Amino acid sequence: MAQKAIDNKEFSAHLALGDYLENTKEDLKAALSSYTLGAEAGQSDCMVRAAAFHMDGKGTEKNSERAVELLDKAAKVGNTQAHLMLASQILGKEEPDLGKGYAHLLSAANGGLALAQNELGLFYLSGRLGVADLPAAASWFTRSAQGGLAAAQNNLAALFERGAGVEQSFDKAGQLYSLAAQQGNASATLALARFHAAGAGTKMNRELSWALATLAADRGEKENAAALIKELEKDFSKEQLAAAKKELERIKSDKPAE
Repeated sequence: MAQKAIDNKEFSAHLALGDYLENTKEDLKAALSSYTLGAEAGQSDCMVRAAAFHMDGKGTEKNSERAVELLDKAAKVGNTQAHLMLASQILGKEEPDLGKGYAHLLSAANGGLALAQNELGLFYLSGRLGVADLPAAASWFTRSAQGGLAAAQNNLAALFERGAGVEQSFDKAGQLYSLAAQQGNASATLALARFHAAGAGTKMNRELSWALATLAADRGEKENAAALIKELEKDFSKEQLAAAKKELERIKSDKPAE
């Protein structure tokens, strides 16, 4: 179907064919060829895909200059993913052009990319332009969190917990940590465990706290989670530990934490 569309000069089909060759047939050279043809026909999504191939050396030798050239072309016609990738390239350098990187990141964020909105929030939080702007960071984290990005939900929750750039609210922080934890975010899972251990923004539930801390350890927060688990277990009876383990199984069965 995609090849027939291409033969009929429906050049957007290059993207579909390239995706099929890349992910189904796993023929990277052929996929790059299709993306390149689409890029030459002016398809910005194909430019971005081809750029990624050149950047990573997929189906060809690594060629960062060619990748940036393709991303520049895609960005000029408004491709938000291209703006984000260019921002990442620029800001990741040892001596980055902060103004240029920021401009690309802002274009991607204004284009609605939740990942870019979160990165822009981190940019404001870090003060890379001179001074940290916490309200601006909170604003961008909010937009990203509303788009469902777990990392942004976790970042915004941390601001509500601290009262940084927003009015302090343990209730809002707990709600956001819960949303991010349900998506598997390790930091949010551990934070939610802390909240249940202390009864912050929610009812105290030390068994649930233990379960969440154990889950956080499985998700990568091993050291900090281990410290919380050890603290909780000091006062646990055998019955409480059994209840905590049962709570962990409930969470793992995909039922949301309370």
